[in-house]
Amino acid sequence: MDQVQEREKERNEFLAQVLDSFPPIEAAFAYGSGVFEQPDLYDPAGRNKPMLDFVFAVDSPRSWHSQLIKYGVVSLRNLNHDLKSWQHLFLSGRLQKPVLWLRKNASLQENLGINLNSALTAALVLLPQKFTENDLLHTICNLSYSGDIRMNLAEDKRKVERIAQGSRSALINLYDPFLKTHFNEQNSLLHENSRFFWSHEMELSKKMNLIETLPKDVIRDVQLNRSLQEVVESGLYKQNLAAALSCRVSKASRRQAIAGLFAVGAYKSSRYLFEKIKKVWKS
Repeated sequence: MDQVQEREKERNEFLAQVLDSFPPIEAAFAYGSGVFEQPDLYDPAGRNKPMLDFVFAVDSPRSWHSQLIKYGVVSLRNLNHDLKSWQHLFLSGRLQKPVLWLRKNASLQENLGINLNSALTAALVLLPQKFTENDLLHTICNLSYSGDIRMNLAEDKRKVERIAQGSRSALINLYDPFLKTHFNEQNSLLHENSRFFWSHEMELSKKMNLIETLPKDVIRDVQLNRSLQEVVESGLYKQNLAAALSCRVSKASRRQAIAGLFAVGAYKSSRYLFEKIKKVWKS
């Protein structure tokens, strides 16, 4: 085992031990720059190390909170719902990118796959006829950041780029099984030398087939009280999809900003915000 693997093993063991400090947790994962390295982000001297971010899924958040101070937790039921529906595109957005699972619940497995396939489909709809592998990974990572109020205030402006570059191999491993389903005669998606392209401008029916696999509420917002065929024929489907996703992300980021303030207090929130702003200055 090389030094990198040894450090990762020690890190993973430490993170898994964190769960023992809390009441029962059904599923948990860690994410962000404290888990997955991002290019040109770290202090060479080892100061100002990135914070570790966690998400805990429990059966009953109210009961869980009664045993401990306020932490950011979600019910397993709501997590499963967001993975399928993209109602908030907050936790589902996190799980469209690589995370380090500390504990996984079997009930999540199917919906995790649905979420990844929906993210890939949304990216394919938004991308032009010809695009690179980098374009695809960047578009997927950007789905849950476009519209985020923090991106205009205190987030690293290169955050999406850093995630796409730093997690490139992990992203490819996540999406490769779903991407392979598009390399067929029905969709005519071709791949050559890290470049993707549709063999011809996608026919109306193929565009509609892709969009129809997205979450139902997202499809409704793409249609805007018109038939899907009308929207696709008008060419507004990309614009409408981007707006629908951005609206969800914006609402969720506002709620999380407010929830964070009440959960950890104004002082800790201001310190966290200050660290985010320092990243902006460096980017």
